Order: sequence, then structure tokens, then C-alpha cells
Amino acid sequence: MGKFSPYTTSTCFFASKNVADRCLEQLQLNHKKYLFDFINNAKDITQLGGFRGTLFEMVTHTIIRQGGDFRVRELTDDGTGSEAIHSFDSLEENFFDNVKEIQGRVKYFRPTSKTFESIDSYAHPNNLFQVTVSRKHSIKQDGLRAIKDILDENYCVKIYFVLPREIFETFKRNQSYENKGEGKVFDPWVYNIKKYVLCVNLEY
Repeated sequence: MGKFSPYTTSTCFFASKNVADRCLEQLQLNHKKYLFDFINNAKDITQLGGFRGTLFEMVTHTIIRQGGDFRVRELTDDGTGSEAIHSFDSLEENFFDNVKEIQGRVKYFRPTSKTFESIDSYAHPNNLFQVTVSRKHSIKQDGLRAIKDILDENYCVKIYFVLPREIFETFKRNQSYENKGEGKVFDPWVYNIKKYVLCVNLEY
């Protein structure tokens, strides 16, 4: 045998979205405390980073669409944005393949595609959610362009970076935009988007 033992590295993932949803349903129903404890305690284990992020996102969508009061803070260039409590209504969850399906409908929308850029969910009017367990997260302009046509011009556009509590406490500075193609030209309207962090506190 060599220096390292074989078969000591593994990758955790769900076989399909249906399997993931069924697992989460049972975990939240019967083992909610253990689920939350695992997500909280795995934050310093590099090998579990991706799996923890997946579980946090799944749990977070359930929590946000159920509505309630959440700690939020506006992101600023100097990191001095004020904190407030924001209330979200309870919404029915709906998945979309085409952004036109969102138009004017008051539901908690999630893209079917896992590669949809810039947002993980949307709630009328103009609330964009990006779930992450990272300490910084850029915003891809192509994803914003894809959803621009269904946004309500009568309301401000807001992006919420949805974070676990320990990251929320230090995530204070404005996040940058990313753009593909030559010149890296940004559409003027994106600079009017308000950016916030939203705290999901997984305490049982």
C-alpha cells in the first residue's frame, strides 16, 4: 500500500431534485434540529462546503416563501449600511422555465435550471434572491438582463444576498457586477439596483 489509503474521499450529492426534495421534507419533519445543527456546524469543514451550501439553499427557500420577519442590511461601498427588519408575505412556490411565466404573478418563483444566472428565486415586486454561504458574491449582468423585461418599473429593484447568520454579520460591502464580452460595458439601469443582505438564522 502507498502512503495514502484508497477510498477515503467521497462526494455527497442528491441523485435528483425529487430525491433532494423528499429527503429535505423528511429531515424537516422528523429531524429538524439535527438538520440545522449539521448546516451550522459544517461551516468550517472544507470537504462539506458544497453539500452544506446545497442544504442551506434548500432550507432557505422553504423559510423565505413561508414569510415572516428577517434582518436585512443595505450594502454600501464603505460598509456602513443600516440594519432593519423586513417582512415578507407567505407565498406559494412555483418553478419557471421561461421568465415570461413570472409576469405579474404574486408567487415565490424559482428557475428550473440550476444554471440560471444572478438569482435563485424571485418574488413580486422586483425582489431578487441570491442564496450563498460565501463571504462575497459578484452579480452576473447576463442574468439581470434575462429577467429585466418582467420587472415592474413602478418599484425599485432589490437583490437580497441570503446568508447564514455568521456570514451576515460581516457581509457589509457592495458587491461587484460581472459582464461577459468585450469592453465589459454595464447597462446603466443596474446601478439603480439596491443590494441587501438577508439573515437566515437556523436556530431550533
